[in-house]
Amino acid sequence: MNLKKGYIIIIVITGFTLFSCLLGFRTTSEPVQIMATYNKGILSSEDGSSWDDYNEGLPKNIIPLQIIYDNNKFFYLTTESSGLFKRSLKDKKWESKNSHYFKRITQYKHEKKYRRISAFNIDYKNPDNLIIATKHNIFRSINGGTTWEEITRKGLSRRNYITALAISGNKIVAGTSFNGIYISYGGKFFRRGRGLPKEPYSGNMYFTEEIYSLQINPLTKKIYSGSAFGKGIYISNKNGYYWKSMGLSYSKGSFESIKHIAIYPHEILVATDSNTFIKTNNNKKWIKSSKRKMSFGSKKPVCIVTVNKRNKPHYFYYKVRHTIAKNNKAASKRALYV
Repeated sequence: MNLKKGYIIIIVITGFTLFSCLLGFRTTSEPVQIMATYNKGILSSEDGSSWDDYNEGLPKNIIPLQIIYDNNKFFYLTTESSGLFKRSLKDKKWESKNSHYFKRITQYKHEKKYRRISAFNIDYKNPDNLIIATKHNIFRSINGGTTWEEITRKGLSRRNYITALAISGNKIVAGTSFNGIYISYGGKFFRRGRGLPKEPYSGNMYFTEEIYSLQINPLTKKIYSGSAFGKGIYISNKNGYYWKSMGLSYSKGSFESIKHIAIYPHEILVATDSNTFIKTNNNKKWIKSSKRKMSFGSKKPVCIVTVNKRNKPHYFYYKVRHTIAKNNKAASKRALYV
């Protein structure tokens, strides 16, 4: 999913016990901010006014895609062409959690070593249970990324580009670029998605709008799906047969994406390209949050994730212009198969 390229994440962790227990985040005694930038790699800060280098153990010229912090005090970093990395606050450097499965096969010379990490997620109840996708292939780890096994794609054609993932136990939910959602309970994927937004392609042909984000509620088992091109967020029961809009759709011509979905006991938080929205269980309307002011200097952040003093998490996204390297042609190709 090329739209994700160049996006970064800042994560601020504060003393929020409930948030940490249900969403896979564990609190620290002091606020911690980890920022992945498009031009400066990974940086850290205490208050957001100044930033220190946090690239120890990472390859040069790394292109970060996403950072997720789990309840074992580990940060997971996914990248465009360097694979997956892991680090705790006590570690002196990032540790590679790559597998030979992630390596790229290409006809181009001087191509980067690893395939693009197109989707990644952590099981909220078991932070060692990880799921990752490299475009068309899905892999699972049950030991925090130490070893990986490829997941069978039976029922999920290899023509599908995996753009989002969610995992809970042995249940895996995969979002695709144009064929909607597939669910596996082990052994085979089944296509789901009645009610998800569709777009016309040619004549009577259509495709399901790209899935940008997925999340499973650890308590109710309901599934949440975020659209990539302006159609908002959808919810389904635990089997994913039928989907219903929860709003946040945009006017025709808008391509606002649902970048991140966070599930809490009494509310849902959704981050789009330009805003953050919160919806409580007792309120049918989404409440827009305001952007946090931080000092970036020459650094180019595109996404900020914070937990403020009132224990309310916030996610903000910004766009930066970027170009695809000439020797990265294979990584940038996308196609629609019918």
